Amino acid sequence: MLDPASGPITIQTVTKHGGLNTVSEDPFTVWFSRTEYTKTPHGYRGTTYGYGGVPFGHTILTKVR
Repeated sequence: MLDPASGPITIQTVTKHGGLNTVSEDPFTVWFSRTEYTKTPHGYRGTTYGYGGVPFGHTILTKVR
């Protein structure tokens, strides 16, 4: 059983050059709010889109030794 206190449940999809993270597989929800990740030499860079494509945030995931 999933614990609601652990945060939102996200759907992760792997793409050729990174990935996509969203809260649902519903096409409208994916269009409305998503984070697209792109592979970089040092990890991943993500851009968060809302309201159908308006960028409003960045995420940087780096490799830690």
